[in-house]
Amino acid sequence: MRKDRQLSVALINGLNYYSGHDFGSYEFPEDEIESAVDAIATDSKGNRMAIEHTLIQPYLGEKEDTQRFREVFVPLEDDPSLRLPGFDVQLWPGVGSVQKGTRKLEREHLRDTLQSWFRDTVDKLPKGRSVQTIADLPFTVYVIKYPHSDGRVFVGRSAVPDTFSAVVENALKTKLPKLVATSVEERILLLETDSYLDHEKLSSLIKSLASSYPALDKIDEVWVVDTVIWERSGTLWFSKVWPDGVSDVFELSFPQGSDAPILIRGVSFCKSKE
Repeated sequence: MRKDRQLSVALINGLNYYSGHDFGSYEFPEDEIESAVDAIATDSKGNRMAIEHTLIQPYLGEKEDTQRFREVFVPLEDDPSLRLPGFDVQLWPGVGSVQKGTRKLEREHLRDTLQSWFRDTVDKLPKGRSVQTIADLPFTVYVIKYPHSDGRVFVGRSAVPDTFSAVVENALKTKLPKLVATSVEERILLLETDSYLDHEKLSSLIKSLASSYPALDKIDEVWVVDTVIWERSGTLWFSKVWPDGVSDVFELSFPQGSDAPILIRGVSFCKSKE
């Protein structure tokens, strides 16, 4: 089953669990009409629920930047020989440090040069915060170093562009018309994030955009599904973020490739069920 359909089915199963409904009997209209919603489920009374899924990014171009970031910077975390006993060392390169269009061999050179610099320099880095310029590399790195019993290396990104509003607006602009055009009793927009995302910020942003997107009035709910650790653990977190703020949360154990969730755990903010 396709990823978007897996996530739609998972959400419906979770909603059934907490609401007592029995939506099932799935249809996937995109198989017939390209512009249709991702999934429709029908309950035993004949009521129909439509789900439209889309992936959102913390900023424009995040997916491409993340791939380059992982190739060049993340290997620092994965190499135990680079850890400095007794210290936590964090590197925060800016978004776009590895520029778009950088070829694979160039990325490998950046990775190897960065690792060599880090290995030779980590014990000499000043405690606290500093900005490091690295010879033969086209970027500077914001560094935080402080005592820590484990001795570890962490990399993250700084100077994140403030384009999240544009990302959310694009999702509303492209996905709401599909839902509104679908003749069903309930309509849900499902936003997927595979990066750590501030749900409160997202909820407030959707609320602020509501007047510009009147189609939201014809949507019952907007949910977010976190797939950050789905591949490794089979775990999905769902949070309702509209219309009542972040008001419901539940967790599913749903290994990729499975046809249905095998376990539901966690609680709803509005209800709880063990």
